[in-house]
Amino acid sequence: MIGGTLNIKHVRAHWDEILRLATSIEQGTVTASLMLRKLGSYPRQNGLAVALRELGRIERTLFILDWLQSVELRRRVHAGLNKGEARNALARAVFFNRLGEIRDRSFEQQRYRASGLNLVTAAIVL
Repeated sequence: MIGGTLNIKHVRAHWDEILRLATSIEQGTVTASLMLRKLGSYPRQNGLAVALRELGRIERTLFILDWLQSVELRRRVHAGLNKGEARNALARAVFFNRLGEIRDRSFEQQRYRASGLNLVTAAIVL
Protein backbone atom coordinates (compact mmCIF):
# COMPACT_ATOMS: atom_id res chain seq x y z
CA MET A 1 0.00 0.00 0.00
CA ILE A 2 1.31 3.43 -0.89
CA GLY A 3 1.77 5.82 2.03
CA GLY A 4 0.48 3.66 4.87
CA THR A 5 0.02 0.24 6.36
CA LEU A 6 -2.71 -2.26 5.78
CA ASN A 7 -4.49 -4.06 8.59
CA ILE A 8 -5.32 -7.34 6.89
CA LYS A 9 -6.74 -8.78 10.14
CA HIS A 10 -9.96 -6.84 9.61
CA VAL A 11 -10.38 -8.23 6.10
CA ARG A 12 -9.72 -11.80 7.25
CA ALA A 13 -12.09 -11.49 10.22
CA HIS A 14 -14.97 -10.27 8.03
CA TRP A 15 -14.20 -12.11 4.78
CA ASP A 16 -17.39 -14.22 4.90
CA GLU A 17 -19.49 -11.10 5.44
CA ILE A 18 -17.71 -9.32 2.57
CA LEU A 19 -18.46 -12.24 0.24
CA ARG A 20 -22.09 -12.38 1.40
CA LEU A 21 -22.48 -8.64 0.81
CA ALA A 22 -20.85 -8.81 -2.63
CA THR A 23 -23.11 -11.71 -3.62
CA SER A 24 -26.22 -9.88 -2.40
CA ILE A 25 -25.30 -6.79 -4.42
CA GLU A 26 -24.45 -8.85 -7.51
CA GLN A 27 -27.75 -10.77 -7.34
CA GLY A 28 -29.71 -7.56 -6.82
CA THR A 29 -31.01 -8.53 -3.38
CA VAL A 30 -29.74 -5.22 -2.03
CA THR A 31 -28.31 -2.11 -3.67
CA ALA A 32 -24.79 -0.90 -2.98
CA SER A 33 -26.08 2.56 -2.09
CA LEU A 34 -28.43 1.12 0.55
CA MET A 35 -25.62 -0.88 2.12
CA LEU A 36 -23.33 2.16 2.19
CA ARG A 37 -26.06 4.17 3.91
CA LYS A 38 -26.62 1.40 6.46
CA LEU A 39 -22.92 0.97 7.19
CA GLY A 40 -22.48 4.73 7.52
CA SER A 41 -25.43 5.10 9.88
CA TYR A 42 -24.00 2.97 12.69
CA PRO A 43 -22.90 5.10 15.65
CA ARG A 44 -19.68 3.13 16.13
CA GLN A 45 -17.31 1.86 13.46
CA ASN A 46 -18.78 -1.38 12.19
CA GLY A 47 -16.27 -4.20 11.69
CA LEU A 48 -17.55 -4.86 8.18
CA ALA A 49 -17.18 -1.18 7.26
CA VAL A 50 -13.58 -1.17 8.52
CA ALA A 51 -12.84 -4.37 6.56
CA LEU A 52 -14.36 -2.90 3.39
CA ARG A 53 -12.29 0.27 3.81
CA GLU A 54 -9.11 -1.84 4.13
CA LEU A 55 -10.11 -3.83 1.04
CA GLY A 56 -10.70 -0.54 -0.79
CA ARG A 57 -7.18 0.56 0.10
CA ILE A 58 -5.83 -2.59 -1.54
CA GLU A 59 -7.87 -1.91 -4.69
CA ARG A 60 -6.75 1.72 -4.79
CA THR A 61 -3.11 0.69 -4.49
CA LEU A 62 -3.47 -1.86 -7.29
CA PHE A 63 -5.13 0.77 -9.49
CA ILE A 64 -2.33 3.26 -8.84
CA LEU A 65 0.26 0.64 -9.78
CA ASP A 66 -1.67 -0.14 -12.99
CA TRP A 67 -1.95 3.59 -13.68
CA LEU A 68 1.79 4.07 -13.32
CA GLN A 69 2.61 1.12 -15.60
CA SER A 70 0.00 1.48 -18.34
CA VAL A 71 0.12 4.35 -20.81
CA GLU A 72 -3.11 3.04 -22.40
CA LEU A 73 -4.97 3.19 -19.07
CA ARG A 74 -3.84 6.79 -18.56
CA ARG A 75 -5.03 7.66 -22.09
CA ARG A 76 -8.46 6.07 -21.54
CA VAL A 77 -8.97 7.78 -18.19
CA HIS A 78 -7.84 11.12 -19.62
CA ALA A 79 -10.26 10.76 -22.56
CA GLY A 80 -13.11 9.96 -20.17
CA LEU A 81 -12.30 12.97 -18.01
CA ASN A 82 -12.15 15.25 -21.06
CA LYS A 83 -15.54 13.96 -22.21
CA GLY A 84 -17.09 14.70 -18.81
CA GLU A 85 -15.52 18.15 -18.65
CA ALA A 86 -16.77 18.97 -22.15
CA ARG A 87 -20.31 17.95 -21.17
CA ASN A 88 -20.15 20.13 -18.06
CA ALA A 89 -18.84 23.08 -20.10
CA LEU A 90 -21.75 22.66 -22.53
CA ALA A 91 -24.24 22.54 -19.65
CA ARG A 92 -22.76 25.76 -18.20
CA ALA A 93 -23.03 27.45 -21.60
CA VAL A 94 -26.66 26.35 -22.03
CA PHE A 95 -27.68 27.19 -18.46
CA PHE A 96 -26.59 30.83 -18.37
CA ASN A 97 -29.74 32.16 -16.67
CA ARG A 98 -29.28 33.02 -12.97
CA LEU A 99 -25.53 32.53 -13.35
CA GLY A 100 -25.98 28.78 -13.74
CA GLU A 101 -27.45 28.22 -10.29
CA ILE A 102 -30.67 26.36 -9.59
CA ARG A 103 -32.42 28.58 -7.06
CA ASP A 104 -35.86 27.00 -6.99
CA ARG A 105 -37.10 26.30 -3.49
CA SER A 106 -38.92 23.02 -3.93
CA PHE A 107 -37.14 19.81 -4.74
CA GLU A 108 -39.65 19.11 -7.52
CA GLN A 109 -38.87 22.41 -9.25
CA GLN A 110 -35.13 21.81 -8.88
CA ARG A 111 -35.56 18.37 -10.42
CA TYR A 112 -37.62 19.78 -13.32
CA ARG A 113 -34.99 22.41 -14.05
CA ALA A 114 -32.13 19.88 -13.89
CA SER A 115 -34.05 17.45 -16.11
CA GLY A 116 -34.68 20.19 -18.64
CA LEU A 117 -30.99 21.05 -18.68
CA ASN A 118 -30.10 17.39 -19.24
CA LEU A 119 -32.65 17.15 -22.06
CA VAL A 120 -31.36 20.26 -23.86
CA THR A 121 -27.74 19.16 -23.42
CA ALA A 122 -28.51 15.68 -24.77
CA ALA A 123 -30.36 17.17 -27.76
CA ILE A 124 -27.36 19.35 -28.61
CA VAL A 125 -24.92 16.44 -28.32
CA LEU A 126 -27.00 14.23 -30.60
